[in-house]
Amino acid sequence: MFKHILVAADGSETSNKSIKYAVELAKQHKCELTVLTVTIPYSLSSFSVAWQNAPLDSDDYDKSIEEAATQILEEAREIAAVSGIVMATRHISEVSAATAIVDTADQLGCDLIIMASHGRRGVVRKLLGSQTNEVLQMSPIPVLVYK
Repeated sequence: MFKHILVAADGSETSNKSIKYAVELAKQHKCELTVLTVTIPYSLSSFSVAWQNAPLDSDDYDKSIEEAATQILEEAREIAAVSGIVMATRHISEVSAATAIVDTADQLGCDLIIMASHGRRGVVRKLLGSQTNEVLQMSPIPVLVYK
């Protein structure tokens, strides 16, 4: 049924569970699997970085973001390896994670996107937004939301 699945990863426990689900689905359908993580470019992250007390220097920021993305994708590879699945990985720096996810799915010819839902509510959801909700609205292909 599926030929290529894209799963978005952010390193959270729920995200890792969605990767496990995607791996099993890819195994069942004998299809390609790509894991994508998206980070915010330095120039657009100064508020977020300052809020988290992270390095404000662009080189330090780029290094810390690259290390975090590498760790997220390595965890994904380890999850897949347990099931004997080899997956492709991508790290994109983009203003909007939702846009990066939908665009990547289109570029790769994916026919399913899998994303974790963190279940944020109220003010936290308003402040952080819902990338999953945006992908659901933007995507021309099916989106499976893992809770």
